[in-house]
Amino acid sequence: MLLIKLWNYIRGYVIIKISGEYGERLINQAALRNLYLWDIERIDNNTLICRISIKDFLKLSRLVRKTRCRIFIVERVGLF
Repeated sequence: MLLIKLWNYIRGYVIIKISGEYGERLINQAALRNLYLWDIERIDNNTLICRISIKDFLKLSRLVRKTRCRIFIVERVGLF
């Protein structure tokens, strides 16, 4: 587990907030396209917070339009 956290820190990741009625749909579509999201937490009915690699974040932004959600970068973590 520590090795995975270290690897993600070296590659870099962002903590994002997903808001909208179809947040779960966005997560399902991301999983179908092999985009890795982790530490997913529900804040309220329409808000989720999760972590995603920087490379996958760029691919995720294309899916946001289809699911009518909005994503906000909360924090950027890592070396790259």
